[in-house]
Amino acid sequence: MLATAAWGLLVGCAVSPPPAGQTADLPFPTFQRADFAPEARLAGTLVIEDGCLAVDVENVITAAVALPETVTWDPDAETVTVDGAPFTVGDQVAFGGGSYEVSSIDLEHRCMRGDEVFFVHTVTD
Repeated sequence: MLATAAWGLLVGCAVSPPPAGQTADLPFPTFQRADFAPEARLAGTLVIEDGCLAVDVENVITAAVALPETVTWDPDAETVTVDGAPFTVGDQVAFGGGSYEVSSIDLEHRCMRGDEVFFVHTVTD
């Protein structure tokens, strides 16, 4: 619980606008990576649910997915590129990061709803 609260403070201070050339209407919130990187793993199918990017894990849609501000998004191809790795909606993905209660995160975005958000820090195998 303490780690979640501390992460919420960290993320709240590190929030920044989307990268230059992208709009605030991305289907996911963005954040600036901190030196601390949680080590949880999220793997499943990349989907768009109610206009927001999410990961379907065994037919259960996860909470919102927040991505580093360095990602790029191609809305026509529905492709997000994380750390140079492109992922299109429908692809299998595996991300490293951490899941946190939305209520503990100071980040406003239309896709910050539900109980939890998974902050993606890395692409994993």
